[in-house]
Amino acid sequence: MATPNADETKTAHELSMSLFFTAMAYGAAYITAATAIIMLNKYMLSVTAFKYPIVLSSLGVVCGWLTSIFMVYTKRVDMANHKDITFKFWAQNVLPIGFFQGTTLMLGCVKLASVERVERDVIARV
Repeated sequence: MATPNADETKTAHELSMSLFFTAMAYGAAYITAATAIIMLNKYMLSVTAFKYPIVLSSLGVVCGWLTSIFMVYTKRVDMANHKDITFKFWAQNVLPIGFFQGTTLMLGCVKLASVERVERDVIARV
């Protein structure tokens, strides 16, 4: 008689709780990383001599792009499962999201730069 697999012996409640806690751990890690990146960006823009907010925001996008390329070329992501993604599908569904995400980053950086300029002007007048 074969012994049952560990997953086969778990109840539906145990599996759902396991998935819940896994999702919560990923969410907490995401929030922690996002907060740390925001604080690092603020430090770099206000304390160091690095004064290029759009370049700083672009570094995150470039890092994600390079990670994606690395994952595909090291076969960690199997592209055979994604043969249904045509250029038309990509242009209609993925490209607009990337465009608007980039626009949001750019406008946020422009706003940050203009607010800092106004702050400097106000401080200089006092």
